[in-house]
Amino acid sequence: MPTIASYGPFYNKTSITSVTIGGSVQVIPNYLFWGCSGLTSVTIPNSVTSISDYAFYNCSGLTEITSLAVTPPTLGPACFNNVPTTIPVHVPCESEAAYQSASGWSDFTNYTDCIGNSLNDIAATANISLYPNPASETINITCGEKINSIEVVDLLGKVIYQGNKTTIDVSTFAKGNYFVRIYTDNGSITKKVIVE
Repeated sequence: MPTIASYGPFYNKTSITSVTIGGSVQVIPNYLFWGCSGLTSVTIPNSVTSISDYAFYNCSGLTEITSLAVTPPTLGPACFNNVPTTIPVHVPCESEAAYQSASGWSDFTNYTDCIGNSLNDIAATANISLYPNPASETINITCGEKINSIEVVDLLGKVIYQGNKTTIDVSTFAKGNYFVRIYTDNGSITKKVIVE
């Protein structure tokens, strides 16, 4: 299995600003980019299945992550510790919900402009809002076009609600994080909601 040697030439190198990992790499090992605080962007190829412990620890300068892997790579403990969780994370459109619910990946809150979106998908997502968030009684969804269906999914991937009502009663939901997937004729979008 191709891998990159740990503690290699990138360890604690603050001068590195961007990394595109080779397409044959399957495992990003422990501590590889540890302390690369100058790193602002990273692109992870679809071949990567695992990112080991502390691989991007203290890469506090990251402003975006792109992962081309359809299946979210397994993350080791503290893999992205001290990386801002509000930075944009770009993933394949069909995998957005999987990333949002995967261990470690679910810490990130800004899944935007998924890879593979058409212009219509982007236009459709720009007109969708979900409120209140956090919610305790109901969630309201507004959209500039007809909503075909809505799914509410828990962090384990279980569909809790499926239908097309734009007001959803969440009063019986367990407290926690959920993903609301909204489907229109022009595409779909997943939004995160907190139930208190």
